[in-house]
Amino acid sequence: MDTILGEIQSESLMQLLSAVKYQIAPPGSTQIPALDAHFFSAPFHHASPFSSLNRGEAIEIQGLPGSGKTHLLYFLLATCLLPSSHRFAPLGGWERVAYVLDTDQAFDIRRFKQLLSNRLARLIPAHAVPLVATRCLDRLHIFRPTSSIQLAATIAHLPKYHAARFPELDLGLIALDSVSTFYWRDRLTVEQLRSGARLHDPRLILNPLHHILSKLQAIRLSHGAVTVMTNWGLVAQNKPLTGFFNQHLNPYPSPFAGSTKNFESFPLTHHITLSAEHPGKPSAKTQIFHGVVRTSSANQVGKITFYITENDILLSK
Repeated sequence: MDTILGEIQSESLMQLLSAVKYQIAPPGSTQIPALDAHFFSAPFHHASPFSSLNRGEAIEIQGLPGSGKTHLLYFLLATCLLPSSHRFAPLGGWERVAYVLDTDQAFDIRRFKQLLSNRLARLIPAHAVPLVATRCLDRLHIFRPTSSIQLAATIAHLPKYHAARFPELDLGLIALDSVSTFYWRDRLTVEQLRSGARLHDPRLILNPLHHILSKLQAIRLSHGAVTVMTNWGLVAQNKPLTGFFNQHLNPYPSPFAGSTKNFESFPLTHHITLSAEHPGKPSAKTQIFHGVVRTSSANQVGKITFYITENDILLSK
């Protein structure tokens, strides 16, 4: 009898609810036409023909400084916060909660509100913009951890925080800007620990990034939040010259590096490599950025183009 019972798989109520929501409550689409088209083309199941993203997917945005990573993140955050409609006017949003883990200490809430308001102004009457924007911002909470340990602890606390603050609302998106912030500091710490580990196996000393990714994976599974992470582009691939970057973080999922090893503790779904059209050119009123999009289970490569102006983010059709 014990043998039979031991073969029965068990799961928590939270896991069961998450599995049900995966099918009946997908987040939605990004509202970036070329990006959504690429996501829909991926050869895996989509829970809804109206949602290019599935619950719990992870997106990495990588590029050099000034390549548009943070502004693309702003656009995705706005999509998460916006309602689906306002008085019969379609807005295309998810109307969900978003958490920003601002490790770079650079999230500009004034700039974000400006972009959000101008996006709304194209869709609804001007008099309705302030109220809708305020309601969106009420669903946005920003955390500013100053170390990898604080970051991991913050992520671990998010489920309780969400239950207390937003018991009736779904968690739509977790934005980490940037996953590389503490890279050099953590690398030095790990090297010092390993050099001093005389009585222990140095391989057992885990990089702090391991704890961050494990906590992110836990909340992905429990709440189905889409995770978007920006990452530095430090080492360019030059054999052959592709415009992509080698992964400098360890441990970290690299599904496009040619390795057959599956990073099961934090599987990456999509990767976007960004570049500015004229890097280093003096600032202009409109800057043009291009992105190359890859999906871990697909051979196709997608492309996106967007424009950043003084007041808005505009998309190429």
